[in-house]
Amino acid sequence: MASIVMATDSFTGFNKLTREDVTVHKGDLVWSEDPIVKNWPEYFGPPTVRGKQHPDVEQATARPGEKRGA
Repeated sequence: MASIVMATDSFTGFNKLTREDVTVHKGDLVWSEDPIVKNWPEYFGPPTVRGKQHPDVEQATARPGEKRGA
């Protein structure tokens, strides 16, 4: 199953399939099954999310001792 990975550094490489140079920038998100990731896995890692949870997202479950909707 494909997941999303993030470029940990910027780089340019030659794509043998398209026969063109490919430029990837640090922070770019790419599917893990993409040929770019398979050719240069050392430049990719898990994505990072910065900041707190979006304030409009409701908590899914009640905390211990808390009743929902009360």
